[in-house]
Amino acid sequence: MDGQSYKKVIRYIIIWLILVTVLSIGIGIMVKKGTQVYHMQMDEMIIFYPEQQQVLEESFEYYITEMKIITLHFWLFLIAVSIMSFSLCYCIQISKDRKKKCENKNDLKRISEQLEQFKKGNYRLVPSLISMESHNNKTNEWMKIEDLLRELGYYFTTLREQLDREENGTKSLITDISHQLKTPLSSLRMSHELAQEAELTHEERRQFLLMEEQEINKLEILLEELVHLSRLENHMIEIKPELSGIKKTLSEAINQVYMKAYSKDIKIQIDIKNDVNVKHDPKWTVEAISNVLDNAIKYSNAGSCVSIGVHKLPNLVMIDIEDEGMGIPTEELHRIFQRFYRGKSASSQVKEGAGIGLYLTRKIIDEQGGMIVAKRKLHNGTIFRITLPI
Repeated sequence: MDGQSYKKVIRYIIIWLILVTVLSIGIGIMVKKGTQVYHMQMDEMIIFYPEQQQVLEESFEYYITEMKIITLHFWLFLIAVSIMSFSLCYCIQISKDRKKKCENKNDLKRISEQLEQFKKGNYRLVPSLISMESHNNKTNEWMKIEDLLRELGYYFTTLREQLDREENGTKSLITDISHQLKTPLSSLRMSHELAQEAELTHEERRQFLLMEEQEINKLEILLEELVHLSRLENHMIEIKPELSGIKKTLSEAINQVYMKAYSKDIKIQIDIKNDVNVKHDPKWTVEAISNVLDNAIKYSNAGSCVSIGVHKLPNLVMIDIEDEGMGIPTEELHRIFQRFYRGKSASSQVKEGAGIGLYLTRKIIDEQGGMIVAKRKLHNGTIFRITLPI
């Protein structure tokens, strides 16, 4: 027996001894009381019948002897019952211990099998992990072990899914980056090889150098966006929303794309009657809005207009950016915020850019509890709607 079983047996013995002691004291008191009463009656009889004194004394001695014999028989019976009770209790406890050890052994075997399944990558809980006897005992430690194993299996499953997503995301990112770098690098190589031709004129060489400079600028922009993307996705950039006026943020975003709009003779109009305090990170919100403006200018025709409207609602502010460009096909509206997506039309493919700007914008807006959507205008053009909490 284990220590706990011994404690149970000892507890039963102590309880039995207490009962026997109380019973013995009670019987002893009763015998003593009866002897005293019998002795008093005998004394009274002797007073009334002196000639019967010897007979009465012999009768008293006989009574005392009988009481001793009865008491002895009682104690022998009590001892026999005690031995039988202790033996029965011991046997029952031994049987329980053996059954419990057998159950524990089976449960340990099931736990070992479950851990072996974890080791092999199978994190589903074995249905027969814990025996029914253990389930019936609500205070049993096996219930806690089962709960812990279930939580462990769920944690491992979640962790594996997360690792799979990160691995797939890394593979996808590497593939996308390789694809994005391939085009400008190929152009640089081709331009460099053509520039080495001896029969080229000075003007032709200058044109090739200008093309190389443009490709290098594209690479610099792409690498800068990739750095922002990597830092944002790995939470290396901390966005800190604060309550500040949205008008200043919009003005700074316009300043970043003003020269590009000016070179294409595109006007940028802003309609905001009163400044609105919005909970946002000014620095990164400028980055997000300037990406949308840059996209609008890029796909708009020369001499067109890009409009910015601000509308205050009870719990949020809406920023609408409208352009007069070629528009976005309806089936692509939900995809333009994906990483490296540039659209399927030929006009989209020839434009500069790597398809990172709008993806970064969505990430920045999402981090601030906002949302960005795009919808096609009735004729040409697109409306980008950004919502931010007040």
